[in-house]
Amino acid sequence: MEKLNLDTNTLMMIGGAVAVLLILVVVIIILRKRKKKGGGNVAAESVTEKIVGKKYQTNEPSVEEMEGASRLELEKFDDGQGSLSFRFKVKGGKIKLDEIDPYDNPWIKVLNYNDLIGQTRSNGQILHVYFDRKNRKRASKVENAVISIVYREYSGKQWIQQIKYNSESGARMTALKTLS
Repeated sequence: MEKLNLDTNTLMMIGGAVAVLLILVVVIIILRKRKKKGGGNVAAESVTEKIVGKKYQTNEPSVEEMEGASRLELEKFDDGQGSLSFRFKVKGGKIKLDEIDPYDNPWIKVLNYNDLIGQTRSNGQILHVYFDRKNRKRASKVENAVISIVYREYSGKQWIQQIKYNSESGARMTALKTLS
């Protein structure tokens, strides 16, 4: 009879240990999934990063100014985990690049900035701008940025074209404006 009690106690201890082990495995699996997702509501707020550049004082150009204005036309952009590049075509007359903003911050750096600033491009020529992404560790991180390109025409009038970039929906050019 005592042998039966020993077997029952042993079986109860083994059953309890298996139950504790199963609970521990389930908790570890849940914690790992949360870590990969980013952990609930806190991660949903921190996943999107907005990159802010300088604020420019701009003016809406008149219809006559817009008709004769030189502009950049976005032809192509490549979005990678460690890099971002844009290819533009110059439309209109000759332009001289004054500034690209942001050109260096914790998010990105324009790789060929010193080579680009001061260069001139004529109608039909291509302009490549390459960005090195500094802190992007994963491609699933959503980024929003406004990248401003400031240039002047041969006549001296200064223009700004901005690219609204979102890592999920792509890049698009905004309306051409003049700087005040």
